[in-house]
Amino acid sequence: MFARIHAATSGGTENPMCARPGSAIALSLLALVALGAGPALAGDTTTTLEASPTSVFSEPVTLTATVAATGAAPSGALRIQDGGKTIATETLVGGPLVYAALHAGRAFACALLDDDTVQCWGRNSSGQLGDGTNDGRLTPGAVTGLSGPVTDLALGSGSSHACALIDDGTVQCWGNNFRGQLGDGTTEERPIPVSVTGLGGTAIAIDAGDRHSCAILQGGSVQCWGENNKGQLGDGGTTDSAAPVTVAGLSGPATALAPGQEHTCALIQGGTVQCWGNGSSGRLGNGGTADSLTPVSVSSLSGTVTAIASGSFHTCALIDGGAMQCWGRGTFGQIGNGSTNFNNTTPQTVSGISTATAIATATVNSCAALDGGTAKCWGSNSVGALGDGTKVQRNSPVSVQGLAGTVTAMAGGAGATYALLADGLLQAWGLNTEGEFGDGTTTSTTAPVDVLDPTVSRTASLIVDDLKVGAHAFTASYGGDSDSDPSGSDVATHTVDKAKTRIRKIKLKPGKPKAGQKARATVDVQALTPATARPAGKLQVKLGRKKVANVKVKDGKAKFRLPTLAAGKQKLKVKFQKSGNFKDSAGKKTVQVRN
Repeated sequence: MFARIHAATSGGTENPMCARPGSAIALSLLALVALGAGPALAGDTTTTLEASPTSVFSEPVTLTATVAATGAAPSGALRIQDGGKTIATETLVGGPLVYAALHAGRAFACALLDDDTVQCWGRNSSGQLGDGTNDGRLTPGAVTGLSGPVTDLALGSGSSHACALIDDGTVQCWGNNFRGQLGDGTTEERPIPVSVTGLGGTAIAIDAGDRHSCAILQGGSVQCWGENNKGQLGDGGTTDSAAPVTVAGLSGPATALAPGQEHTCALIQGGTVQCWGNGSSGRLGNGGTADSLTPVSVSSLSGTVTAIASGSFHTCALIDGGAMQCWGRGTFGQIGNGSTNFNNTTPQTVSGISTATAIATATVNSCAALDGGTAKCWGSNSVGALGDGTKVQRNSPVSVQGLAGTVTAMAGGAGATYALLADGLLQAWGLNTEGEFGDGTTTSTTAPVDVLDPTVSRTASLIVDDLKVGAHAFTASYGGDSDSDPSGSDVATHTVDKAKTRIRKIKLKPGKPKAGQKARATVDVQALTPATARPAGKLQVKLGRKKVANVKVKDGKAKFRLPTLAAGKQKLKVKFQKSGNFKDSAGKKTVQVRN
């Protein structure tokens, strides 16, 4: 049923107000078919119109109008006007977009849509929303500059960065980069995606920790990049790397990753788990608290592991059959075994969880989606991140209250928690001071509220090639529908210049007339690219210095008779002129008149 269930990781300090994101929401497209309009933001829409600033007469000009809405996808008609006069009514095109997966970061979130694009919202101080700015957003907005369709996402926390797996197996990242966690060989902040350089093969999965990122390559090897102060890159050293390095000593092919603040865990084919990096609080799960610069096996797991998720200082595993185990620091009850032990060096069974289908972690709390569609959370609750309507810390799982439907997956963010419902609706609860709910507000809650549907844009295009020479003022206006309010664009100014021409050919019949004979002439006038129309206007004809004709040019041709010609060479000169849409041009031909 799930496209992929795994955990992004946590990071930062153990302050609940700085909670690090946990697992990713991932749902197969089959389960998204039923997605409806979802919540709307008062039906607001924005209409924009794009047109080139200039053209020449008869050059095709494309006018593209876009209507964007948060909530239901806008539908219906869009009117395009020129100087207040309607020149066309076009229908918006495009089907509805739905969420395919959602990942949570520190005070921001990003979603993968079913058209393989990405939208983000929340804090943007380091460019982590990927829209080329540092301006935060209260509603979903598109990541720009991705090099292709996206198949997977990963969000960091303390460093506020994000990565996307492109369908060709390359990886792009954006946001904070002060430890090289974007993998582009630099430590420069990037508000739009940049490519990870030096990957040792085709990436098939990605995940991100506090200040480092990792990828599984085809075949199951793992490469990581970014901060490495505690050996979290797994290459046997402690030197940061702004380019991928290979994790050494994995016991088998990796199938999923869970990077934390200063540690990383990998799910190994067959259902075992290995971890490396900072071992304090027992977060490596190997029975000790020592750091390890290369992978060590997690001990005492109660069965085959199907998914993993890391918080800053703890990691959780979903066991085949639905049980759940966690290890590492548990001072806020995030291990879920009823205690607040500081060190849990081996996996502890989470109380009352036996039918989990998906798991999620944040810095100091954890959650699970259960068979039957309910959800439970536990750990720190100072900002209401457990969703039980209180702010009381819970050392064992408690039910999330007020969910609007069947939960299929969850994600833990920096104080905000998310649930994806079977009908495709996203809900969030907890901390929302920077718009991490994506509901258009900054109001925090202790119970679930609806996240807005993706910002959905619909377009209508019009190609015109009969614009008059001169200035034009185009506007587009959207009439609205049952879910979306009307809106109008700003004026798009456009100037049409006269098209350039040339005298292509002057043809006489006969080609060499005799003295005393009247010859017939045909002149071809051609419009130069990008003009497409055939010129119309007047043609002035001179023989030598004498004006002999003034004829019409129609469809690019002028025909006329020359007067009786005297023997010898004579200059025939023509000038195309007096056209409202075409520029003047001239030509000449030497006429040889025989005796």
